[in-house]
Amino acid sequence: MDKMTKLNRSFSLYLSLVLIVLCIGAFTITSKAADSYWDSNTIPSTRQKDLLYDDAELLSASEQEDLTKRLNEVSNRWDCTIAILTVDTPINSIQDFADDYFDYNGMGADHNGNGILLVLNMDDRSYWFSTSGTAISAFTDYGLSKMFDKMSSDLGDNYYHDAFVTYTEVCDDYLEMYSKGTPYDVGVKQPKDVVKGLLLSFLAALLVALVPIFVMASHLKSVTAKHSAKGYQAHDGLHMRVHRDTYLRSHVTKTEIPRDNDRSGGFSGGSSTHMSSSGSTHGGGGGHF
Repeated sequence: MDKMTKLNRSFSLYLSLVLIVLCIGAFTITSKAADSYWDSNTIPSTRQKDLLYDDAELLSASEQEDLTKRLNEVSNRWDCTIAILTVDTPINSIQDFADDYFDYNGMGADHNGNGILLVLNMDDRSYWFSTSGTAISAFTDYGLSKMFDKMSSDLGDNYYHDAFVTYTEVCDDYLEMYSKGTPYDVGVKQPKDVVKGLLLSFLAALLVALVPIFVMASHLKSVTAKHSAKGYQAHDGLHMRVHRDTYLRSHVTKTEIPRDNDRSGGFSGGSSTHMSSSGSTHGGGGGHF
């Protein structure tokens, strides 16, 4: 019995040691990953990284050049940093990682702390949008969700350049709307969506109008002109008879059409915020693709 007790104790001690080693290893991996992306846990006065850092090597050289140009143009146009980071490493919390990368690399230094960073982690195919400054209000929770919806198809098909171009263009649209006093949020339509809707409505109305005309025109192909009035006279002459319409009854059935009262997908509007390890306020959202 004593031997069995000693064996159980030895096994428990061994198992505890294994778990401790695994935890230390995981912490070390994460710490090394973080240390390689920023120099210290202090916010620098100047930006330390490029607007595009493709550490996961998802893009060609020409694609990186194209995206960097786009990111700089949109960032300077709206005085708001638009940045992208791709990684392929284990991360405990992609939200914390994205916020710290933004803060400790001074990503908002060029534009008074205003900015949005998209982090794509290929290790677990996760993503996170980290927003700061005025970008927190410009990029609402609902807006970020819709932004990802527009990118998700290309991300799923590994068309990363196309997805990042969409990200840059949507950022441009959202910041323009914010500059006019109406950030994209629940119940708000983008100007491009309104124009697209009007154009589709016009084309649909035009199609509905043209179809009957073409149908009637096709029926007239067998019609030929007559050279005398006799050609238009009925052989049996014209006979008038009494015609009477008698109203009997009417029956109207009404069915209520269910209303879609929840078009927000569960979003209540606005931007949720949290505090990063540096003590800065960030907004954002993310998930997996």
